[in-house]
Amino acid sequence: MRRTFHYAIPERLRGVLQAGSRVLVPLGRRQVTAWCVGLVDRPAVEDPKEVLAVVDPSPVVDTAMLRFTRWLADYYGASWGEALEAALPAAVRHGAGKAVEHRVSARVPPEELRERSRACLGRAPARSRVLGTLAEAAEGEVPLARLLERARAGPASVQALVRQGVLRVERCPVRRDPLEGLEVGATPPPTPTEAQEAALKAILPAVEAGRYEASLLWGVTGSGKTEVYLRVIEAARLQGRGAIVLVPEIALTPQTVRRFVARFGSQVAVLHSHLTGAQRAHQWARLASGEASIAVGPRSALFAPVGRLGVVVVDEEQEGAFKQEQRPRYHGRDAAVMRAHQAGCPVILGSATPSLESWNNALTGRYRLLRLPGRAAGSLPRVEVVDMAEEFAEAGGFRLVSERLLEALGRALAAGGQAIVLRNRRGHATHVHCPRCGHVVRCGACDVAMTWHRRRGTALCHYCGAAREVGTRCPECLAGELLYWGSGTERVEEFLAGRLPGVPMGRLDSDTMLSREAYEKVLGAFERGEVRVLVGTQMVAKGLDFPGVTLVGVIGADATLNLPDFRAAERCFQLLSQVAGRAGRGPTPGRVLVQSFQRGHYALEAAVAHDYEGFARRELTYRRSLGYPPFGRLLAVLVHGRDPARTGGFAREVARALGSALGPTVPVLGPVPAPIPRLAGRHRWQCLVKGRGLADVRAALAALDAVSPPGRDVQLVADVDPA
Repeated sequence: MRRTFHYAIPERLRGVLQAGSRVLVPLGRRQVTAWCVGLVDRPAVEDPKEVLAVVDPSPVVDTAMLRFTRWLADYYGASWGEALEAALPAAVRHGAGKAVEHRVSARVPPEELRERSRACLGRAPARSRVLGTLAEAAEGEVPLARLLERARAGPASVQALVRQGVLRVERCPVRRDPLEGLEVGATPPPTPTEAQEAALKAILPAVEAGRYEASLLWGVTGSGKTEVYLRVIEAARLQGRGAIVLVPEIALTPQTVRRFVARFGSQVAVLHSHLTGAQRAHQWARLASGEASIAVGPRSALFAPVGRLGVVVVDEEQEGAFKQEQRPRYHGRDAAVMRAHQAGCPVILGSATPSLESWNNALTGRYRLLRLPGRAAGSLPRVEVVDMAEEFAEAGGFRLVSERLLEALGRALAAGGQAIVLRNRRGHATHVHCPRCGHVVRCGACDVAMTWHRRRGTALCHYCGAAREVGTRCPECLAGELLYWGSGTERVEEFLAGRLPGVPMGRLDSDTMLSREAYEKVLGAFERGEVRVLVGTQMVAKGLDFPGVTLVGVIGADATLNLPDFRAAERCFQLLSQVAGRAGRGPTPGRVLVQSFQRGHYALEAAVAHDYEGFARRELTYRRSLGYPPFGRLLAVLVHGRDPARTGGFAREVARALGSALGPTVPVLGPVPAPIPRLAGRHRWQCLVKGRGLADVRAALAALDAVSPPGRDVQLVADVDPA
């Protein structure tokens, strides 16, 4: 519902109700909580119903946020209410302020948890997931809410395991301040390089004048982009203004936060998904009251109540993590540009590998391009491609880790260095397969192969969380012996531990990192040198600055190149460049080995040469020829439902409505089955509108508003500017 409604204010509430507050109103036969978005002298309808009560004693969003959320709703095809709900954390909406939280720990060893997980797979799958998830946790205890979210289970499953004496749940004091105990050094700010000085000279006049300007700060990894952010924020603070700093969730490391706290102390408020409700509410209140003036966090920090906004920063602006997956499906980078524009302040988009949309905006003059071409310390690493086709021929079969990478690991460790190994898939084997009949173990609710997790002893669906036990014999033909194909971080860690005995290793992926404490624990051990080799998914590719890392290995670098996505080459180049940038930040030169079966691909060749501009030129030529962003606008439409016939029929109706509204000059591709045709038991079809500009997207959204699904079970999802 994308409409606004008029209500009368009863005499008792006049002078009390203000725009930006929530109210209780009648809607049909129900009473609902709604937002007051404005006050008018004359209603648009005759005899309007009255407001029943005011929920908030004072407004919870100001007029600037009302204006921003209205733009967000209109642009991304959502209701204004949905945008306002996104702007206010659930903890703040519900008045969270509890001083305690529930944390879960095991009464038995991890191996017994895994055995019990396997034992109750069939009869109690939710309990099985809880046990398996807790067994993989890197820390001793896990917040109950985080455990239930990760295991996709309800409280009853944990309660049953508590009664059995397997788990314990304890009420623990909430550490309201997430920065409490953070060790901050007293290192003086570094002297800016010439390139940093030039960037600051370009940005600071807009800060001092309080005017909007957009800058793309393009700097190689380790070039000192963060120092530029810090000095610009210092200038804004001298003007009595605040700042919002957006980072991908995975880049919100203790190192990043530490630098901001070292410079600005208690003026920093941190907002991220690992905070408890009480912590998030407390940080929000500090910003709203003016106690803090600098918000640091992922995309939702865009809505932080920073008074007198002086600058907005989007670090690693190319990251897909800035795209929201629920309504309103906004892109944090693009929305940040609009928030800065409305606030009349500069916005800085920083990246070593800018998105092609931002790069094209810089080339065409919409953004100012600022360059940091060299590292502030250390040098760019030497990048080499290991041809896995040659390795395959020499070995007579597949090698998980090449001999060149193993040899390089041995040399780096012997010289006292540390190493990072990237495998951007979690688990032990990516699928379980019968070579006799071809059967693949698949999820019963999703059309995807299940991933084998050896430590848990189960196969997991990485989309719906379903788990199942897998024996040695094929369940289909009953004769073939099941084989485990592919590899994930768990298998890589196990393999390296066998080839590098005695070398302490750590693993960073979503199986092991169930809480922020676990993340900080592993990174802290790596920083102190207690962990010598760090294996992980893309978690290890960004936001880490460890001078001891002299070697980076990448396994399966070309996996993303084979995805059905026009951004596949761009994402491959970005990931390789980012993880390569972890090496060589100290006095010892860095080395990067990239294993690939497609060594001649232009994305790999450009990454080896650290040649972003060459890659961008080639990729933009390809995008222009096919009308893809930044030379066109996309609207992805997903139709999903449990009944395959009704879902498919409605998808065809949607495609006809779009084609009729847009005409023959705007391509409407589909409907076709989605890349995952069935997810969590729901059948999925998709259409893609390739518009020439924003007008085409708006016309498509209007056409979608005019079609109605055949029942509540069938749903339509419109995604503007899909990532």
